[in-house]
Amino acid sequence: MPKVPGASWASVAEDLRDGAVQMSLSARLRLSLALTRIIDLLEAAQCSHRDLSGTNVFLNEQGRIWLIDFDSLYHASLPFQANTTVGTMGYVAPFLKVTGGHPDPASSWRPHADRFALAVLIAEILLTGLAMGPPQEDGTLFAQSQIDELGNGFVRETIDVLKEIAKPCGLLLERALESLTFEGCPSPPKWIGALKGTLQRAQTGHYGYQDDGKQRFIWVLCAQCRSAFSIAMAKHDELRRRGKLILCKRCLSHQFAESSLARAQHQLGFPEVSCEHCHKTFSLPRPRVDDLRHRGRPILCSKCLRPQLEKWRTEQAEHDISHPLIACAVCGKDFRLPKDKLEGLQSRGKRVLCRDCLTETRDEGQHTGTPASVTKIVPTLKPWDYFRRILHGRTA
Repeated sequence: MPKVPGASWASVAEDLRDGAVQMSLSARLRLSLALTRIIDLLEAAQCSHRDLSGTNVFLNEQGRIWLIDFDSLYHASLPFQANTTVGTMGYVAPFLKVTGGHPDPASSWRPHADRFALAVLIAEILLTGLAMGPPQEDGTLFAQSQIDELGNGFVRETIDVLKEIAKPCGLLLERALESLTFEGCPSPPKWIGALKGTLQRAQTGHYGYQDDGKQRFIWVLCAQCRSAFSIAMAKHDELRRRGKLILCKRCLSHQFAESSLARAQHQLGFPEVSCEHCHKTFSLPRPRVDDLRHRGRPILCSKCLRPQLEKWRTEQAEHDISHPLIACAVCGKDFRLPKDKLEGLQSRGKRVLCRDCLTETRDEGQHTGTPASVTKIVPTLKPWDYFRRILHGRTA
């Protein structure tokens, strides 16, 4: 199994609380956006991780995200295991009733089961270290008992703080905490829209409001279904400037679903892997990845593969010299033998046998009760040598 680079979000959160590291709001928003897109891909493939938590989310210094611990993954084609987890405390939805109860893992064995934990994780990423104080006893932003308590004071205070930093995100967190089902929690596309809008405003300082504090809206026609709807003028101008189609919510959601499905299908056919030497991520065709793993070969990027191939060729050439190719004296099959062993056999006049023939010769000796005969290699004698041996009474 390839090693996941970086550190877990739980570890990074501890460093943020201790002041060991700093993270800007833009970096936090990009991190949340990357995590949300991963969950969007899972949902497009009809999957649920089911144990989304700070310890199962890894990130590197460039803000790239990985998920680990897929042993509780849901998909309709997978069999349900009764001993599977219901989630990690501090990230479990209140309607699963884990506090003081007996939660049923089957209640989260379903699509969209990551939506509540995603909302809590995004809140953690955006708020941890920003004067939020120490973590709860579970090491998370919220204790599970606080999540399960309706109208908990700390939860309400946290929502208000998030609304001050990023109002759309605060509203989505509030909706997730008040939902009674996973489907009622904000979907990944909703989070993507809120995070991208907040990131743009954080980077440009432009919030699209008039001097009187009222946002300007205009009426436009959807470029696909031609229905009329209102859109913020700042958003409208940005879409026009970038040459993007202006779509209503329904058509935009349909487009997001199609693009998410296309990305999921591409990910299935060309999964992202990590180079086992330099840890660079790249895509490989699925059959190639399966073949390398089946054969126990390392997965290397093109840059690391070239010198490794040269090294392997050099090692193979050295091996061929130290293990020459010879033919079995019985069956004629070619095989390699260490050079020193070959020279030892030849110096003692022994026949050189392959493994199968040698085993067969030994078995015959054990069956007959006589030592296995290994015929010596007798060099061809010239006529004079032969008559000389007769004179001395030594014939072969």
